[in-house]
Amino acid sequence: MLTIKHSARKGAFWLFQITLILLACSTLSTQYGEQCSCLGWGKSAWVFPTAFYTGSLALSLSLIWLITSTVNIFFKTNLKGTLALRSFGLLKIPLLLYVDPVVEKIDSEECRVRIPLFRNTKNHLNSMYFAALAAGADSAGGLAAMLAIQESGHRISLVFKDFHAEFLKRPEETVTFVCRDGAAMKKLVEKAAEVEERVEDTVSILAIVDSRGEEDPVARFKLTISLKKKK
Repeated sequence: MLTIKHSARKGAFWLFQITLILLACSTLSTQYGEQCSCLGWGKSAWVFPTAFYTGSLALSLSLIWLITSTVNIFFKTNLKGTLALRSFGLLKIPLLLYVDPVVEKIDSEECRVRIPLFRNTKNHLNSMYFAALAAGADSAGGLAAMLAIQESGHRISLVFKDFHAEFLKRPEETVTFVCRDGAAMKKLVEKAAEVEERVEDTVSILAIVDSRGEEDPVARFKLTISLKKKK
């Protein structure tokens, strides 16, 4: 199912790009009546409806792109957590939306974030790009800390102090990032609420794929989270 979904999304993306190029060329040709040297189009009777039809096709393909991306949210997911993460990305970290993060599970003990392998997250070897892996680890560890902060009711700022990664296998499919340091984050938040200075602790994130399981992870991450009570 994941393979079909990602193939459809990839196909829709490229069709959408091609359609935008056609739309731009036909619109310029219609507006200015000048010949487009790259395609050999001139101002002719068929150019005018071309702009309309390519515009309609562009809109249809953009809807397909949106739907195939949204389907990813409803497959094995925590809908509330996913919407919260993507809303945060939209408002604060737009780059995060580019990798289509999905929250599979989030509670006081464990946080699981899934990053699909598709065009936006691939490297030149068709495995998951380092930046996409970093985004997944950041999301899993950060969400664990943010949930603890939210449940505490205190106003506390969060930043990452350092980042350590150990790459074990090439991730050639969708990757799930697992953080089980929820209890440790709760204690850290309680400590931050009691003192004025900044407090720190390290969270561990395991990157796994379905074909290998947790016994054979593709990467391990350690992130130092730094908290401080807001004045």
